[in-house]
Amino acid sequence: MRSGFGSLLKQIRQQYGLSQLALALDAEISARHYSFLETGRSNPSREMVLRICRTLDLSLRLSNELLHAAGFVPVFPERQLADTELQTVKRSLSLILKSHEPNSAFVLDRHWNIIMWNRTHELVLKRFLPDCDMEQLNAFDLVFDHKLLRPHIENWSVVAPLLLRRLKRQSQRFTRDDQLQQMITTATQELKREGHDMGFVFDYPEVVVPFQLRDGDNCLSFISTLAFFGTAVDVTVEELVVECFFPASAYTLEMVRNLQETLPMG
Repeated sequence: MRSGFGSLLKQIRQQYGLSQLALALDAEISARHYSFLETGRSNPSREMVLRICRTLDLSLRLSNELLHAAGFVPVFPERQLADTELQTVKRSLSLILKSHEPNSAFVLDRHWNIIMWNRTHELVLKRFLPDCDMEQLNAFDLVFDHKLLRPHIENWSVVAPLLLRRLKRQSQRFTRDDQLQQMITTATQELKREGHDMGFVFDYPEVVVPFQLRDGDNCLSFISTLAFFGTAVDVTVEELVVECFFPASAYTLEMVRNLQETLPMG
């Protein structure tokens, strides 16, 4: 019996807040058969595992884990961004980053490591962290590490709870990801240590919370959007996120325009 499959399936189902009956109905299988799958009394077919994955809209990574636990070969590939097969993806990302200049943009992996960025992003960061190593930066650390951007973030107490919310929503799709869970723990502890509310910001007067950086006597203010590949069938590609920033104040817009003059042509 594949008890590992049953225990993992139960963990995922509970993470989604579903009863056995609810998931069985959604997957269009009998509640009795579903119960047997969780307890190990029945072994799932490959098609049954994939049906449950589709029903729960699991990430490709977690779908592979569930297939492996059931004794099947994972069906979704996981390549490196430098691999030949992903060069079209990498070129597309480079085009997005370049096209977004003179505004800042970068690409994150699932653990928020910054793996690609445009020239503006580097210039903005080095305005505050002149000695930073762009090859080693992590967006989570930038916000929560006192040695990085955190001391410069004017509205940290508002931004940090929203990033924690984003992390929790992301972790639901990667249930067994210990690193994401550690990031959530760290963010929660930091918010508690600072005495801030960890809930959603209900009384914020605007429609979008900006990311504000204290810049001398002024404040840089940005809003951001997130983009991802909508038809990915590769684990790595599905997990990539492009974050693009836009000026949210006249001072920030002027700073960005000045940066544009320092960017290389072409």
